Amino acid sequence: MRLEPALGLALALFTLGCTSPVTTAPAPAPAAPGFVGRVVRVNAAQRFVIVQCERLPSEGDTLTLYRGKEPAGRLRATGPFRPPYVAADVLEGAPERGDAVRAEARITAEPETSGSNL
Repeated sequence: MRLEPALGLALALFTLGCTSPVTTAPAPAPAAPGFVGRVVRVNAAQRFVIVQCERLPSEGDTLTLYRGKEPAGRLRATGPFRPPYVAADVLEGAPERGDAVRAEARITAEPETSGSNL
C-alpha cells in the first residue's frame, strides 16, 4: 500500500483548512501634508488668490506657497470652494501665478474634559 497519494491529499486538505477567508484591511493613514495645487489667479489689491487644486483643503487650513523649492508665503483657505478651485487669503508673501501650494500639518486638539469627579 502506498502512502504517498494519501499523504499528499492529507497535506492539501490541511493547507486549505488553514487559510482564512476573512481578511481585514489596514486602517487608512491620515492624510499627510503635501501638494494641494497651483496659484492660477492673483488679486494683489484685495490680497487673495485662486488655487487650482488636486486635493481641496478644508476651510481655514493654512497653506504654504512655494516658488521652486523655496517657501514664498502663506495662505489661508477661505473659500468659496468650487472644485477644483478654492479662494485663499494671503497671510504672508507676494504670490505669483504658478506658485505651488502645499498644506501644512494639521494639529487637532484633544477635547477638554472637566476635572470634576463627583
